[in-house]
Amino acid sequence: EADRELLRALVASNWEVLRFMPSRLREDAELLLLALEQDARALELASDELRHDRSVVLQALQQDGWALEHVSPELQADPSLVLAAVRQDAQSLQFASCTLRGDSKFMFDAVTLRWESLGL
Repeated sequence: EADRELLRALVASNWEVLRFMPSRLREDAELLLLALEQDARALELASDELRHDRSVVLQALQQDGWALEHVSPELQADPSLVLAAVRQDAQSLQFASCTLRGDSKFMFDAVTLRWESLGL
């Protein structure tokens, strides 16, 4: 348990320590969420399983829409998650699935949310 607290303290002080941790620790949702509180780029270091985890992904997207680049293709096709990303940064729309970008109703919603989306 002391080791666990040390890991938590390390990640809480600097999310980038995840880069140097074994992959089994990058599969740990609690450590990843601590890292995401600091920087959504921590999602880049997450395991594939966590990149498929809707709640983890949503936390990252609410902080930085560009995190959409690093989520699973299935979640890049999820309209509510993509709109959460667009709320943060209109340019994140470029990471939405082709299907969503081709859906006129979805695009209307995205553009209504952030008119800057028109530039994509």
